[in-house]
Amino acid sequence: MKSLMLKACALAGLMLANPLLEAGAQSPQASRIASIILWDGPNFTGRAVTVRVDQDGSNLVNLNFNDRASSIQVAGDWQVCEHINFGGDCRRFSGDAAGLGSFDNRISSVRFLQPSAPPQRPTAPPTGDRPVDAPRTGIRLFDSVGYFGDRYDAPTDVRNLRSSGFNDRASSLAIAAGEVWEVCVDANYGSRCQRFGSSIPDLSSFGLDNTISSMRRVGGGPTTPQRPQVPGNGFDPQRPAFINVTGESRGEGGVLFFAVPRVNGSAVAHCANSSIRNCGDSGADLICETAGAREASSYTVADPRQYGGTVYIDDGAQCYGGNCGAIVNLLCSSN
Repeated sequence: MKSLMLKACALAGLMLANPLLEAGAQSPQASRIASIILWDGPNFTGRAVTVRVDQDGSNLVNLNFNDRASSIQVAGDWQVCEHINFGGDCRRFSGDAAGLGSFDNRISSVRFLQPSAPPQRPTAPPTGDRPVDAPRTGIRLFDSVGYFGDRYDAPTDVRNLRSSGFNDRASSLAIAAGEVWEVCVDANYGSRCQRFGSSIPDLSSFGLDNTISSMRRVGGGPTTPQRPQVPGNGFDPQRPAFINVTGESRGEGGVLFFAVPRVNGSAVAHCANSSIRNCGDSGADLICETAGAREASSYTVADPRQYGGTVYIDDGAQCYGGNCGAIVNLLCSSN
């Protein structure tokens, strides 16, 4: 009996000295006193560690939990960061998260910010399609639903939100009247993008809550400096109809030829729009179709720097990246 009592005391002392609390000894209803529980599975499943307010969470490598968290439970206000010592991209949590989105398996450090959790995030008021606090021009991001919380204004395109401190934070957005904006999950308008012509009180309904990293105006509003804009005859999310294609000449039999086709004075990119990765003849064919021909018969792709850059004919955005070559010497077929 004495031997059993000694073993039990030793085990209790070990548990008190150990700063980690594994899933086998930790339930989702754990103590809610100034702590963060990181789980390696979504929906609070799998193995877990707990970091309390009085513990050092600056390097999760020391806790054997670096880049492993897929869901978290928090008591109080906590910051999680992608690098040790709170470096890289960071996000603030004051409530449980069953999934971490772009932060999944990326957390390397955590720290306590406040002694108590803030009030529950407000829900969207019944404001309809237009929020009260919409910008006069551009787009305004909010870090809570219903146009509440911290906000970030962008009167012009933003290729990467990381330096703004608002990367992957937007939960609602407001758009100036008459403008259309495209928001994207990755920087430089990459990955999944969505266009909005009106304000959105809750981005989670589009699967975009806390995911936006870049955004650009694709319709209405003032021209962004150094960015060509293509005029349209109204906004169609499927395909805007751009009508001002110039630079053509007609030969015998009505043959249509463009030495340098331009849309509103700007050279045209090889790709028809920013979502196409394998362009083929998409940009050239759409120029010909817009001019009344059937398709492109032949053309050359030139260095876009010779023409001050290029635009996508289908969505009017300025082209960036490897598919921005300018279409020149375009011959269209009408047969």
